[in-house]
Amino acid sequence: MDRIKRHLNSPFYISEGQRKDNTPVMMAIREALVNMLIHQDFFERKIAQVRHFSNSISFINPGSAQLKEAEDLYIGDLTAPRNPIIAKAFRLVGWAEIAGTGLLKIIHSWQEMKFELPKIENDHGRYQFSITLSQQHFINEDDKEWLFKFAELDLTEQEKLILVAAKKYKSISNSQIRLLLGIEDTLTVSQLLSKLCESHKPLLTKIGTKGRGVRYELNSKKFSRMLLGKIEIK
Repeated sequence: MDRIKRHLNSPFYISEGQRKDNTPVMMAIREALVNMLIHQDFFERKIAQVRHFSNSISFINPGSAQLKEAEDLYIGDLTAPRNPIIAKAFRLVGWAEIAGTGLLKIIHSWQEMKFELPKIENDHGRYQFSITLSQQHFINEDDKEWLFKFAELDLTEQEKLILVAAKKYKSISNSQIRLLLGIEDTLTVSQLLSKLCESHKPLLTKIGTKGRGVRYELNSKKFSRMLLGKIEIK
């Protein structure tokens, strides 16, 4: 953790004249490190790795999660840790909480800082699990410029976040948007997504019919026509 702190852009903050190290960033990174160790398959020849880049950090461990659907990872529907004794040791020293809550804590901490959602990859083929935490703000200058082209639609802040998410991730799910917006109610987010899929303003296209497999993509035809219209006006 000390080595990781030295590479972070903002490893601490000042509150009431005192240094505070337990920022949402540090909480997320600590949880990711603990998650890597309690789920690592120590019988594999590969080793766990922490890779640090200029604006992101990745935690990679041998041993994929037992779940088949990556969607379950985003909603915290996880199985027991691969190494329960190690998990218990971390809980005893206050570095881990109830099994299955670590990933959600990471995502919520990152969302609190308005960063891009953590990238979670559960690769059964390579038998590998990874979490990448990017310190890029979710809506950057390019995104703002892109949204400005659709100013006439009078989009709400929530709708803007949803559209930027669809643009960044190619497709989005209800659970991802709940995490992004900090909304726990599934129905509320379903209504937001449905509104963006309505025929008179079809900014999103729904893929699938029901269940966790349902995803939403940008309506490419709609956006293409709008952008072409802007070009003609200019």
